[in-house]
Amino acid sequence: MAKKKPRYPNRNRNIFICIAVTVAVVAALAGIGLYNNARSGHIFTLDGAKTPTREYSLYMFNQRVSYEYQLGSDVWGYGTGESSFYDLARSSALATLVNTKVVYSKVNELGISVTAEDKAEAKATAENFLTSVSGEQHNEFLRALKATRAQLDQMMLESLMVDRVFDHLTADFPIDEADLASEYALYLETEKSNYLIANVNYIQTEQLSTAKEILAQLSDGGDFFALIEEYSDAADPSAPVSLASLGVSSEILQAAFDMEPGTVSDFEEVPDGYIIFMLDEVVEPDYDELDTWFRDGYISNEKQNFFADKCDEWREAAEFVLNEYAYDNTPILGLEQYHQATLVPVTDEEEDDAEAAE
Repeated sequence: MAKKKPRYPNRNRNIFICIAVTVAVVAALAGIGLYNNARSGHIFTLDGAKTPTREYSLYMFNQRVSYEYQLGSDVWGYGTGESSFYDLARSSALATLVNTKVVYSKVNELGISVTAEDKAEAKATAENFLTSVSGEQHNEFLRALKATRAQLDQMMLESLMVDRVFDHLTADFPIDEADLASEYALYLETEKSNYLIANVNYIQTEQLSTAKEILAQLSDGGDFFALIEEYSDAADPSAPVSLASLGVSSEILQAAFDMEPGTVSDFEEVPDGYIIFMLDEVVEPDYDELDTWFRDGYISNEKQNFFADKCDEWREAAEFVLNEYAYDNTPILGLEQYHQATLVPVTDEEEDDAEAAE
């Protein structure tokens, strides 16, 4: 019996919008901070506060599992130039972690309270995450990553508070109604045809000679529906169907939108032969629903861009020092590697050493 793919919680809903190009973010961090080659137990310091390498391991694990869940485990064999998905996972995890820390550091300054409900939600999310990746082996999983439950709970709390900061900053976000209307008009102009449906009656035949004969009869005043019964190879061609479902070219489909109901086409080639169709009707979308969908998307995108700019501003103002050795050498543990790691228990001495290093 095939294993069912686990579901992984997506806690960083808004923090990812701070990262337009992950590698570029890491390069920017290098530009505004210093590199530290010391073999310490932290991945970086941000305004003097150290972030343990264990937290970075959790972020990299989540990144790796996300890639494998979406793209398959073979993804690690791919890359471009000198970059690989391992490099992308490292830089993406680091950028996400740094941005999370930067935004979380602004919680008190913005007057946002971390409530008991927030902490309870974060703990529940951590519990669900552990169960999704390790079943009942929560402690074994954390030991394999040399992480603690408290660190995982804090990671989930900080990610949750990123959402809270996003909501706080964008609660009264002003909307440029003129720009929205202009963007919507442009969208309709270029994309409207994707929402139209041309319903047609059609005659289908495998032979070109038969298609030409039918067209000649129609030109002589033949009854379209009588010819459907006489010639069509389709199972039930008398019921109107979407023209797009018949496999016509995009050019023919576009032309059909401009036809008058009752107009008969020339014969057209399709994968199963040839068709001649009569337009029944062009069904237009629910424009109220389309307008609402576009408006919601526009507002969401504007808020995200605003928040991304704010993240950039905060990050660039922070004093950042990266532990280069930890960045280059912390392993990217995935599900398969985790299961292998759990076969070799972490000793108490190793755990104590890791704690002391922090």
